Parts: sequence; C-alpha cells; structure tokens
Amino acid sequence: MSHSKTESLHFYAYLCQKIGSEAVVKARRLLYISRDSQSQKLYTVITSGSKGEGLDLKGSDLDIMLIDPMCVVYKSDNDIVQDWRIALVMDTEDTLPCFTQLQLHNNVNNLSNVFKQTLHQHRGKHLLSNELYKSQTLHRVQDMLPKLQINIHGPCFSHFNIEIDLAFCLKCDQTSRYCISKLSETVIEYSHSREQKPIAFIYNFILLGIAFQMLGETDLARTYFRSAAQYDFYGLTSAAFRLRQFC
Repeated sequence: MSHSKTESLHFYAYLCQKIGSEAVVKARRLLYISRDSQSQKLYTVITSGSKGEGLDLKGSDLDIMLIDPMCVVYKSDNDIVQDWRIALVMDTEDTLPCFTQLQLHNNVNNLSNVFKQTLHQHRGKHLLSNELYKSQTLHRVQDMLPKLQINIHGPCFSHFNIEIDLAFCLKCDQTSRYCISKLSETVIEYSHSREQKPIAFIYNFILLGIAFQMLGETDLARTYFRSAAQYDFYGLTSAAFRLRQFC
C-alpha cells in the first residue's frame, strides 16, 4: 500500500474517532431534519451550523434559524402581493454594497404597538431597526419561555449554559425563488455532464428539493426528491426519507 493511501486511511480513522463514522454523521443529520420537519407551524425551524450537518464538534453550539412568519421582504414596491403579513421593501439608497435597509410598505397606523416599537424614522421613511427588532423579539421569547435565560449575542440570541444560538430571520421569497431557479438550471445542465459522479447528482437534487420545500413549492420538491431516490439504489442518502414526508 502506498504511503499516501496509508496516510489517507489514518486520517479517515482519526475523523471517525473525533466526529463519528459516515453512518453516524448521516444519522445525526437525519435526526435534525426529522425534528425540523415536525416543528410547530408558527415558525419554520432550520437547524444549521456544524450540528445540522451531522458533525458533533467539541465546543460547537447548536445553531437554529427561525423564519419570522409575520413579515415578508420584497425587492421593490411593484413586486408586493398584499396579504395578512407585514410587507417590507428593500431600500439600498443610503447603504453600502450588498447591504439593504427594510422600509415599511404597510400603513404604520394599522400595525400593532409591539411592531411599531421595532421601527425608526429616517428621512420620512419607516425603517425596520435591527437592534429594536432583536430587542422586541427577545422580550417575546422571554414572555413565552420565562425560564430560558438568553441574551443578545451579535445577530443571535444565545443561551450560554446549553450552548444554543437562535437567529430569527426574515425571508424574501422572490429573491429566493430567482436564485434557486437559476441554481436548478445549473444543476440540471451539469447533471448531463459525464464528469459528475452519481452521488454528487443525488445530493444536488436533494439540496434543490430542500430549497423548493422551504419555499413552499411542494410539487417541485417532491419531483427532485423522487429523482434523487430513484438513483440512490443503496439508500445512502436522505432522499427516500424526505420523499416519504409527502406521502
């Protein structure tokens, strides 16, 4: 056996010892996926970070994203589809590249006093304040879970004793759909390439299925999961498990 292959096997054994074998990592990942899919309907829960990927690294926190269902973000006023949610529009007039402010589209007088406390005025515009939003959300969480001692830590709420980071997020369906549609075109084009390994093809389709599922496009999500499961002859991925969620 060559020296390089021996070193590779030793390194693989070391990783298995530190973070678990491939089967263990996959089992952890599926456990979090199952928990996320069964979470309450009020907030969409997404376990992210190293633990969400099935890695149990020493000192790593449990990172959880929660999608705020009360707000929806749009790129411009022309894109708004008015419903019961609070509409926020991207305003890049006075921002650095790749940053945006979120301007309120709704009539501020029709909003609850709680949400009004997350806004600040700038040049006649009602803008969502990052600091005020986090502060108000923290109060809501503390009211619902008074025994949970958390503090604002950067963009997240952290509980130091149980090493958990909560990030409340706003979603822009329009931008997400555009990016994911472009990504799906690239993946489908690349899937016809002989350079792509079968396992990569399967994982790419699983990721697209997850993306469309998060957008609420259940038919497209089911299609991608079904395609991935058809090529996963030995059940090495989560494709079949995810497909069963739609049965």
